[in-house]
Amino acid sequence: MKKLRLLLLLLVLVHVGSSAQEVIPPDSLETLLARTRHDTSRCALLLRMIEDEPDDRIWMEYNERLEAISLRNLNSTGLDSSLRRKYNGYLSNAFNNSAYFLDSHGQTYEAIELYRKALALCTSTNDKSAAGITCNNLAYAYRTIGQLDSAIHFYQQSISFLEDAADQSSAAQSRINLGNVFKDQGKIQLASEYYYSALKEYEQVKDIEGQAQVFANLGLLYQDQGDLDKALEFELKSLALCRQVDNKTGIGHTLLTLGYMYLQREDTVKGVGYSKLSLEQFRAINDQSGMAAALVNLAFICRLTGKLDEAERYSRQAMSIHQLLNEKDGLSQDYYNLCAIYVMQKDFPKAISFGRDALRLSQELGYPQNIRNSAQSLVSAYKGAGMYPQAFDMLYLYTRMNDSINNRELRKNLIRRQLQYDYDRKALADSIRNVAERQLVTERLRKERAQRLALWGGLIMTLVFGGFIYNRFLVTRRQKIQISQEKQRSDELLLNILPEEVAEELKTKGSADARLFDDVTVMFTDFKNFTLISERLSPTELVNEIHTCFKAFDQIISKHNIEKIKTIGDAYMCAGGLPIANKTNAMDVVNAALEIQKFMAELSSERKAAGREVFEIRIGIHTGPVVAGIVGVKKFAYDIWGDTVNIAARMESSGEVGKVNISENTYALVRHRFKCIHRGMIEAKHKGQINMYFVEE
Repeated sequence: MKKLRLLLLLLVLVHVGSSAQEVIPPDSLETLLARTRHDTSRCALLLRMIEDEPDDRIWMEYNERLEAISLRNLNSTGLDSSLRRKYNGYLSNAFNNSAYFLDSHGQTYEAIELYRKALALCTSTNDKSAAGITCNNLAYAYRTIGQLDSAIHFYQQSISFLEDAADQSSAAQSRINLGNVFKDQGKIQLASEYYYSALKEYEQVKDIEGQAQVFANLGLLYQDQGDLDKALEFELKSLALCRQVDNKTGIGHTLLTLGYMYLQREDTVKGVGYSKLSLEQFRAINDQSGMAAALVNLAFICRLTGKLDEAERYSRQAMSIHQLLNEKDGLSQDYYNLCAIYVMQKDFPKAISFGRDALRLSQELGYPQNIRNSAQSLVSAYKGAGMYPQAFDMLYLYTRMNDSINNRELRKNLIRRQLQYDYDRKALADSIRNVAERQLVTERLRKERAQRLALWGGLIMTLVFGGFIYNRFLVTRRQKIQISQEKQRSDELLLNILPEEVAEELKTKGSADARLFDDVTVMFTDFKNFTLISERLSPTELVNEIHTCFKAFDQIISKHNIEKIKTIGDAYMCAGGLPIANKTNAMDVVNAALEIQKFMAELSSERKAAGREVFEIRIGIHTGPVVAGIVGVKKFAYDIWGDTVNIAARMESSGEVGKVNISENTYALVRHRFKCIHRGMIEAKHKGQINMYFVEE
C-alpha cells in the first residue's frame, strides 16, 4: 500500500473556529488565515490547508510558510516550554511533508536527511506517537533504496514508539509494512506473524481500511506460496471492505492484485479486465506508483498473449515512472519484462542487457522472487545467444531460489498462523457455549458413574497384566530417550563444526557439495607483535587471553549472521553471505568489525591500567566471489577459497592498528551507511596497488 503523505498531521491538528470534520472551502481558510493573529493558530490552519490541498506545488508553498513560522518562533527568546513543544511539533510536520515530497519525486537520500531531522525533534519533545510515524516514513524511504536492514530497524522502532503511545492503528500499519519487507525477503513465517498481529489490532479498534489492507497482504502471501484459491479469497475480502469505506487507493491496488492472480490461473479475460480497471482507478486519483504497477501487469499479460509491441510499450511507460520515482523494485520488474520480450523477439543482446540489470537490482534488494524471475529470463537469453556456461549458472540460481520460495515448511507455518488466528476468534464464543455444555456433562457423568463401578472388578485384573506391559514400555522409553540424547549431542557437536545448512546436507546425503557464492564479505583480524608478546607470557596465560578475545568475536559475529570459518594462530577469519546468500553481508560484517574494534579498545584500556600486556588489532575486509565447502575426511572443516580471501587478508596486513580497513568493493556497498576515509591506492603484496578505505563510526 502507498504510504499516506500527511498521516502525522492528524496528531497535531487543532480546532480553529470550526470542527476538524467540517469541509471548509480553500478561500475561506485563506481568509481565516489572514485574520488569525497568533502564530500557533496560523500553524494549525496551514496544516489543515496542506491536508486538503491536492496540488503539490500549492501545498508545498503552505508547508514552506509553516516551516518559516515555526523556525522564527523557535529562534526567538523568551519562548516558554509549552509553546516550544508546539512549534517543535509543527516544524517536525514541515520536515516530514518536505521529505515526503522529495521521496515521491525520486530524491530519497535528501528525504532521509529531513526525516531524521523530524525524528530528532519528535524525540526531543518525547512525542512518541509522532516519533513512531516518522520512523515508519523513514523506514519506507530506506526500503525504497534497498537498504532493508535500516528499514527493518526503523519499522521496529516505529512499532515500539506507537505501542508506548497506545496508537494501535498506526502500530498495526507499521507491522504490515515490516511484514512486507520480510515477505519480499522470503521470510514467510515472520511476515505472516506481523500480518495477523496487525489484523487483530485493526479488529480491536474497528478499523475497516486497516483490515482490508491486511487481507490484501495475506492474499499476496498465499499467492507467493502457490495457493491461489486462498489468495483470491483474501483479496476479494479486501476489495469488499475497501468499497465499503470508499478507499479509492485500496480499491486500485486490490483490483491490480486480482488481475495478476487471475492471470496466474490462466484466465486472461479477467486478468486484463481487473488490470485495466486498476489503471483507470489510479489515473483518476493521479497515483503514479499505482499506474506503473498496473502497466507492469498489462505488459506481462500482453507478453504472455503474444502482443509483444504492446507489451514493450507498457513496460517502457512503467519504466519511465519507476525511474522518476526511484522505485528499484518496480524497475527490476520492468527490466525482467523487457528481457523476456526481447527473448521472444530473438533480440538476445538486448535481452541479456535488461536481464543483467534486472538481476543486479533484484540481488541489491535481496528479493528472492525477483532474483528467481530474473535468473529464469537470463537462462533463455544466454541460451539463445549460445552462451551455455552462463545459461547453466542462471539455471542453477533459478532452481535454488525457486526451492527457497516454495519451501513446504514455510507453508505449514503460514497455515499454522491462520489456524491460530481462527482459534482465537472462536475462543470467546466457545467459552459461552461451554457453560451450558458443562451442566449437561455433569448430569451425564453422574449417571455413568454407577455403570463404571460395575466394571472396576474386571479392570483390576486387566491392570495387573497391564503393569507388566507398562514396565516394558518404560524400559523401551528410557532406551529411546538415551538414544535421542546421544543423537542430540552428536548434532550439537556437528553444528559446532559446520554451518547448520551444511550439516543438514551432510546428514541427509552423506556429503556436502562445494558451492560458488557471488557476493561474500570476508573479514580477517590479526594481533600486532603477537610473536613478541607470546614470548613474554606463559602458555596458559597466552591461551586464556586468546580465548577471551575469540570468545567475544564469536558472540559478536553471531549477532550479525556471520559464519566463523577458522582461526590460524592469532588470526581470526569469518565471512558473511554464506551458506545462505544475502545482500546485507557487507554491512553485517562492517558492523561486526566496528564492534570488535570497540571491544578490543576497551580490553586494551583495562589491561594497560592493570599493567599487563596489551593486544592491538588490525582488521581487513573485502567483498567478492568465493567457493565454499567441506574439506578433509578426518576432522573435516567448512572452508572458503578464492581471490576474495587473499585480498581480504591483504586488507588486514595493509591496515593500521585499531582501524577497520576495507576494499573498494566493500566501500561501494556500505558508503551510504558508514563514514569512510579514502586512503588512496595502497600497495598490497602480490596484488599491486588497491584502493583502500578506513571505516569510521
